[in-house]
Amino acid sequence: MGVDTAIPVTSDDWIQYRFGAPQKVEMVFPERKADVLEKFAYLFQNLNQNYIEELSFQISTYTYTVFKIMPREAKESYGVRIKRKGKSGDLAKYFCSGNPSGSFAGLASVLSD
Repeated sequence: MGVDTAIPVTSDDWIQYRFGAPQKVEMVFPERKADVLEKFAYLFQNLNQNYIEELSFQISTYTYTVFKIMPREAKESYGVRIKRKGKSGDLAKYFCSGNPSGSFAGLASVLSD
């Protein structure tokens, strides 16, 4: 799984989500740069000293959320969850086996939630 962006992020930059192994990418969103920043939403929450950072986008009736959970006294976790409009709960949730290289730093200034 990967999210590519330039830091610092400006309104002219490009964000792209990729899912799959580097040699076998299964999904790419978006495929083109047109209005790319309008396709993503960023959210940062502090829930009782547990920090959650999310980058979301929608394809048809599915919402994909790349997340980083930073608990106060535990190891950070990273992954993606998929929800379907009109259905409660997660349709699927995948956790990363390692730590990502990079961060969502800078996205809050150009993405709305």
